[in-house]
Amino acid sequence: MGTSIAFDRHKQRKPLVSNVVLGTLLFVIVEVMFFAALISAYLVIRSGAGLRWIPPGDIRLPVESTAINTFALLVSGVLMILSTKWFFKGIAKIRWIFLWSMILGTGFVVFQGQEWIKLIIQGMTMVSGVFGACFFLLIGMHGLHAVTAIIAMIYLWTKMKEGELKIEHMQAMTVYWMFIVCIWPLLYGLVYF
Repeated sequence: MGTSIAFDRHKQRKPLVSNVVLGTLLFVIVEVMFFAALISAYLVIRSGAGLRWIPPGDIRLPVESTAINTFALLVSGVLMILSTKWFFKGIAKIRWIFLWSMILGTGFVVFQGQEWIKLIIQGMTMVSGVFGACFFLLIGMHGLHAVTAIIAMIYLWTKMKEGELKIEHMQAMTVYWMFIVCIWPLLYGLVYF
């Protein structure tokens, strides 16, 4: 009478992405919304500030040196993508490509920190005016995210040296790092110009 369909309960469907990557993607989506809120607030405040929207005193933002630093961050992102792609293929050079991505990312953070110190010494702080507050909030949030990514990279580097690194961890790191790399040019363009 009726036909029955036999299901093999032992066969499981392979997920499209691992749980680690999915979790990272969801986290990045939340972070995109967070930065969208910060950027929206920045734009509203800037539009209402009129001629007062300038750094305090005669402080000039380091546009040129930050452009070079931005290039280093972009190269770091490309190297991260390559290291993940090559990790998947089992290419031995991955450790060095990943290391260079980490070094360039760390250099970006250190350089930004030095620029902040110079700006603070010149008198631009979070309490020196609306521009300073917005600058340090937006750029600082990006810096905080970059620092957490560098810490994660260091952890993955140790796992890689021990031969215990899994592809899904590299993929998750790439997702997070690419978020940091891709949001920076937008922040740089908005705040520095």
